[in-house]
Amino acid sequence: MAAVKEAKAFIVVTHEHPDGDSMGSCLAAHRALQQLGKDSIVYLSADEVPRNFRFLPGSSEFQPTVELEGWKGTALFIDCAEPSRAIGGEQIAAASASVINIDHHISNTLFGDTNWVLPSLGSASEMIYDLILELGVEIDVAMATNLYAAVLTDTGSFVYGSTRPETHLMAADLLARGVRHSLVYQEIYENRSLESMQLLMRCLKTLTVKRGVAWQYLSLADFRETGAGPDEAAGLVNYGRRIAGVEVSILFTEEEEDVVRISFRSQADLNVSAVAGEFGGGGHPRAAGCEVRGALSEIIPRVVGRTLEALEQAQ
Repeated sequence: MAAVKEAKAFIVVTHEHPDGDSMGSCLAAHRALQQLGKDSIVYLSADEVPRNFRFLPGSSEFQPTVELEGWKGTALFIDCAEPSRAIGGEQIAAASASVINIDHHISNTLFGDTNWVLPSLGSASEMIYDLILELGVEIDVAMATNLYAAVLTDTGSFVYGSTRPETHLMAADLLARGVRHSLVYQEIYENRSLESMQLLMRCLKTLTVKRGVAWQYLSLADFRETGAGPDEAAGLVNYGRRIAGVEVSILFTEEEEDVVRISFRSQADLNVSAVAGEFGGGGHPRAAGCEVRGALSEIIPRVVGRTLEALEQAQ
């Protein structure tokens, strides 16, 4: 990509509430830029790196703040549908001489001076992998590990419908470069804290199913009383989708007083990105999210009701 080759200094940015794809892709891109002799800062807003992703090579290099006074470099947004999805993202975009937007969300607003958006892909890491190869950078084991963790998580361990033959070829190449795939899987999925398991038990107790829609919720009290962190709710939305006959699964997470984060997952019938968009969010047709202000008890029936209507219309 010419825009990347020509620029000399970068701030690499991704969305808040980071996942494996966003972190792995950013770390791999950051390392590749450094190997090209470019100045690079990798920024992760105010979020801490989730505990089960701290094993990623270079994860300690994420910067919680960036100095924008006098900044004239390039902002490289990865896996971020719009600048507002990153805390401080709008300020970074406005302060930068140019903005490069690399993403695979269907809801992407094409906000960059250079936009490379491929909604058909299962992960941003597939794009970063191709970019690194195009830049002529040798993918070392650190980059390969980050890219493998990214593609593993965003494809649901290679089972989502967006997984392509090329996805498996990429994974095979990364393994050949030295990725310890069993270690990556263990760190992400099996190295769970006791607190996270207690959170899971509380979440499953709230499970409700109605006409093909399953939903669960977690309150502030659940996090406070179990001692689990917000990142330990990641993936809990998938439990509802595993129930026979369920087309859509929703997880409501109370992040702070009157602020609820909502995660959607669907099978085939409903584009949940469109539903999330009605509440100010977005994402992918089968995985999306949004953040809504209000009481948990009021938001749940409103969002579930709209999802039931949308599902009935789609079938």
